[in-house]
Amino acid sequence: FEIIKLWITNIPALIVLVGELGRFIAQTLVQGLAIYIFTYVYGDITMSAIFMTIVNIVGLCATFVADPLAKKLGIKTTYVIGVSIALACCLLCFVVGALNMWVFTVLVGGIFFGMNFQNATFLGMGANACRYGEWRDGKVPRSFIVSTYQWCPQISNAVAGIAMGTGLSAIGYVKGMDPDPAMAQGFINLIATIPSIFFGISLVLLLVAYPLGKKRMEEINADLAKRSAEKENASAED
Repeated sequence: FEIIKLWITNIPALIVLVGELGRFIAQTLVQGLAIYIFTYVYGDITMSAIFMTIVNIVGLCATFVADPLAKKLGIKTTYVIGVSIALACCLLCFVVGALNMWVFTVLVGGIFFGMNFQNATFLGMGANACRYGEWRDGKVPRSFIVSTYQWCPQISNAVAGIAMGTGLSAIGYVKGMDPDPAMAQGFINLIATIPSIFFGISLVLLLVAYPLGKKRMEEINADLAKRSAEKENASAED
């Protein structure tokens, strides 16, 4: 019970978990709905494979950008930038994503770009949360906190599956039906609005309740180093 208590009272660790759940849910939804978009909105199912290749390359590029950015600006700031990019691209997709498939592809590429900022920095975010817990409580269930992030793929698959099934039913989708403008916009709405909700929640929590910016972590790490040195000196004297 002590492990659970230390975990649930470590708000930064919980916020990272929420952020990662949102990222995995968004990623699963986008990948799952892409085939519907290209089949029923743009009438080009073969483009879905090209689309996934493009967004994965964009995501890979994002990881190379995120690492030096995190070193310069801090891990939290880089993570927040990633969430903000993903959210902005989701909202733009909602407005103009149905114009043509290249606009859609660019915007979803932007979503993946932002999500891979998160992917490149979430371990650092979790590590900072663990350091915070150690600083605050004198101990931290580090292994347990890290293991909670492994729940995200399984939980996201379940949530995304329910959201996708409910969403497709809500827009009146029936397999093999002929698309119309309302149906096309309905698909775009699903791929844009549901991830937007999760990105929005994550962004608010990060800005309001995750205090571990670059300067704050420097202070915490310095204090932990001081405590460690004092403990070693005390042991040496004994």
